[in-house]
Amino acid sequence: MKKLNVNRYAVVFLLSVFSVLYSSCARILHKPAKTKRVAGIFYPPAPDTARIQYLTSISGSACMGNGTRFATFILDPEDESTMEKPYGISMRNGQLYVCDPGIGGLEILDFKNGKYINFVPGGVGALKSPLNCFADKNDYLYVADPGRRELVIFDSVRNYVGKISDTGSFKPTDVMVYDNEIWVTNPDNHRLNVYDKHTHELIRYFAEQYGPGDDGFLYSPFNVYVTPDVIYITDFGD
Repeated sequence: MKKLNVNRYAVVFLLSVFSVLYSSCARILHKPAKTKRVAGIFYPPAPDTARIQYLTSISGSACMGNGTRFATFILDPEDESTMEKPYGISMRNGQLYVCDPGIGGLEILDFKNGKYINFVPGGVGALKSPLNCFADKNDYLYVADPGRRELVIFDSVRNYVGKISDTGSFKPTDVMVYDNEIWVTNPDNHRLNVYDKHTHELIRYFAEQYGPGDDGFLYSPFNVYVTPDVIYITDFGD
């Protein structure tokens, strides 16, 4: 009877020790990582009124968050895609289109489905230097390609369906579709061209009424954004 009591106490003691050790190890193994709090980055900096806040950056397929550190360790790092020379962007229906002259195409980030796609068309739709793009409400993709000297158009499933070119001096650097019109910057002849969305015919252009030295003259119009009341143009010139 006495022997049984000793064994019982020994078992209780061992269980207690095991419980303490397990608890200590669990706290060590699951110790939360130290986080570094970084102050927000704003532009312009104080005391000016902030207009823009930096949130994050994107440089390749890793931004989609599909992989883990373990998967990256096991799999070939070359399976990850990185952007070469990202420039112009367009956003439509949860998809971010990034023009990348470095790959002769675009990176498409599909946030809805968690996919990262390198869109590098071939054949008649092959791109040389895609600089800016725009996806319209019908999901048609318009790509301004100054290297090809054409505005290249793809349908909603990314098949080549047409182009806009000019027998004269034409070097498209940016594009935006507004209503039924396609607005294209053309620094080679100091114009902002407007085309019919369906026929691709030139409707009008800006700003023919101004000459060098005038306030309204476009020296090298490079980017455009159209609103119902105002047209914004970046002009690298003078």
